[in-house]
Amino acid sequence: MADSKQKTPLWEWFAYLGATVTIIKLVYTYLF
Repeated sequence: MADSKQKTPLWEWFAYLGATVTIIKLVYTYLF
């Protein structure tokens, strides 16, 4: 795991993506 700092872990990428989707859903709920 020497390259773990250079390459973003898959679970971390999915967590970031999930948070982004959640924020987008909240925005859509407020707008529509």
